[in-house]
Amino acid sequence: MSELRDKTLKTKNYIVEEGNNPNGKYRKWNDGTLEMWFDSNLTCAIDAKAGNIYQSIEFPVKYPVASKTSCRPVLSIGGGGAIWGNVYGSSDNFKSGFKYHVLAATSWGKASFTLSYYVRGTWK
Repeated sequence: MSELRDKTLKTKNYIVEEGNNPNGKYRKWNDGTLEMWFDSNLTCAIDAKAGNIYQSIEFPVKYPVASKTSCRPVLSIGGGGAIWGNVYGSSDNFKSGFKYHVLAATSWGKASFTLSYYVRGTWK
């Protein structure tokens, strides 16, 4: 019976650490997976012409914990009207954060929205 229990414990994935800081929440799994997410209400202008649309200033996002591997974010912008997010870069291949703009079909002097992101990487 003890052998079976030991085998089960070795193969079962479980949380070894979780926490949060001003940059978001994170969860580390024993298999090395790192999950991170963030939700916040923001307000900004979306008034810089970018071709046929408008964009906000550049926003940098820092993850709550750095990943050992690249982890491309899933970004969600929720708010009234047709606005969306555009992830366009990272200084370290998306290991510790990313940069994004908020985009819109028309100019917004003051847009209020909810920013959410989710990423998966590795911690070991």
